[in-house]
Amino acid sequence: TMKLHIQLFLLATSLVASSAADRDPSFEGKPYNQMKADFKNRMYPDTTKGGVKITGRDGRSQMAPYIVNGDDANPPDKYPYATYAGGCGASLIAPNVLLCAAHCQGFISSVIVGAFNINDSSEANYEAFTVADEIYHPLYNSGNIDYDYMVLRIEGESQHTPVTLDDGTTDLLTDGTELTVMGWGALSQGGSGTNLLQEVDVDVDASCGNYASSSITERMFCAARTINGVNYDSCQGDSGGPIVHKASGVQVGIVSWGYGCAQAGYPGVYAKVSNQIDWINERVDDWSGDSFPTKSPIEDPTANCDDLEGWTDSFGDGCEWYETYDTVNCPSYGDMWANPTTGVTPREACCFCGGGTPTGSPVAAPVSAPVASPVAPPPPSCSDFTAKRPCNQEEGCAWRKEAGIQGKACYESLDQATCEQYVDKKRKCKRNGCKYKKNTGACNARWP
Repeated sequence: TMKLHIQLFLLATSLVASSAADRDPSFEGKPYNQMKADFKNRMYPDTTKGGVKITGRDGRSQMAPYIVNGDDANPPDKYPYATYAGGCGASLIAPNVLLCAAHCQGFISSVIVGAFNINDSSEANYEAFTVADEIYHPLYNSGNIDYDYMVLRIEGESQHTPVTLDDGTTDLLTDGTELTVMGWGALSQGGSGTNLLQEVDVDVDASCGNYASSSITERMFCAARTINGVNYDSCQGDSGGPIVHKASGVQVGIVSWGYGCAQAGYPGVYAKVSNQIDWINERVDDWSGDSFPTKSPIEDPTANCDDLEGWTDSFGDGCEWYETYDTVNCPSYGDMWANPTTGVTPREACCFCGGGTPTGSPVAAPVSAPVASPVAPPPPSCSDFTAKRPCNQEEGCAWRKEAGIQGKACYESLDQATCEQYVDKKRKCKRNGCKYKKNTGACNARWP
């Protein structure tokens, strides 16, 4: 998993036209060209360079970014959230969740969090975890490396403090702003990696040097530094790692791609965290609930609202597709793919997209009769919750459909045997309040 190199472009483009089996079937026919995770094995099954496997993917091939002309992190425990992911980097953003790059997908099975020397497991801050799950952005485009975001769930929880993410409320990426990027990658282009965490200061380059403007999307920014002819940059091996705002320590980007390493006129290109902060937070919220420290205050649009009954888009998908593949109010797809018969758009039909119809005022909970002596209040019942998120966080409850009742509400969660009926049936699984595992198609009870 490597920072992208232009020179293998022609070889990689022969793989652009993947079969339908190589795509998420939910996106078939929609603007989505994500390749399967084993793409790297079709292109470079056994190739190594500089001790790191070259896993070229679509469009531009990828040479994982490393730190060039940097220094050992000082003090060694300066970045407790920095994560080594076996050829990629990552950052701890919740006790059990890492932020990484989508082009690192498909091969990260274990990680090391908080270490300085990744070969010294006796370090006080060294934590090793198995990766339990990964979700890459559904709009990730391996041709131009757009939407290069991925989250990983680890088995267990780290004791380190997660990094704070840039939520976009303050502009931290003005031209010339000083940033710091870190990782365990190679110290020069094509060189070997290092066991010791490196750091290097770079500056935001709003012009993005000599890159064509069409290659830099709204989800990308550029950064590098040149002093007296010496270029400072990330390079092979740091893909997916964090770049932070030096003054505040807030993570503003993810190491993504670039033309070579420390090449004059070609700064490193990073995925902009603030652009997809809601998608990141929503994915992490599914795994961590209230433990996520940088959650944006988003009101649940599906509370007290019913989706338009029976509505589907022009591909036959209902509102749950938009809950999965868009963010609140559906800025990407809300006005697309209207129902071919009625002309109703997702934005008009789906609560999540800002449409639907109000359920009405919630019924007040009955008031208990007075008692002779004070007693502890009864535990909440599922019917007390009128919003999806708090419902799903209450043990034994799930936001789901109930037979014969329009819309969704908070009911007792279904048991494992019932949820298992919906294996490989994503929409039915989620509609019934069960938890769907994308990689295996498993449908499990929300509360065992």
